[in-house]
Amino acid sequence: MDTMKITLPHILISLPSVLIAITAVFFIFQNPAQFGNESLLVRALIWNLVIVALLVALYPFNRFLGGKPGIYGIVVCLPAVIPAFVYFLYLLPRQAGEGILAEQLQSELITDSSSNGIIEVG
Repeated sequence: MDTMKITLPHILISLPSVLIAITAVFFIFQNPAQFGNESLLVRALIWNLVIVALLVALYPFNRFLGGKPGIYGIVVCLPAVIPAFVYFLYLLPRQAGEGILAEQLQSELITDSSSNGIIEVG
């Protein structure tokens, strides 16, 4: 199997794909609260954007399916996006329990009415 010759169009597609993936990962790690506030479907789609962008960037270096982008998409890209959907849409919702439960403590548990307001530990 011959290696595919890397041409200018390949480079013009690979570079923006890498930049898209880097930008998305940067967004995820710099804004974890914003990413966490998004719906599970949006989170899965963002991770899949990163995965597909990286696979598109690597396409010119593929020796086995070179020159066959449709086959590459079906054989490589499609199976690569399934894990993010499974994790965010199936596994993560099953792990979520009741959520966070916060209760207010009674004030007499914190201070004593006979004290001077200073809480001593020990």
